[in-house]
Amino acid sequence: MNHEHILKVGEEWIKAAKEAQENLKTLESALEGKRFFEGEAIGFVDITIGWIGIWTRIVEKITDVK
Repeated sequence: MNHEHILKVGEEWIKAAKEAQENLKTLESALEGKRFFEGEAIGFVDITIGWIGIWTRIVEKITDVK
C-alpha cells in the first residue's frame, strides 16, 4: 500500500469527522430546551439518535480524530 493512499484515507476520515460534528450541532439545536426530541416523552428518534454518541466515541478512539 502506498503512502499517498494512506494519507488520502486519513484526510477523508478527518473531513467526515468534521461533517459529522456539524450535523450533530444541528441535532443538538433541535433539542435545545427540551428533554427529548418529542418534548417530555421519549420517542423513536431519541432511541435511534442515542446510539450516535456511542459510535462516535468508538470511531474517535479507532481513528484518533476528535
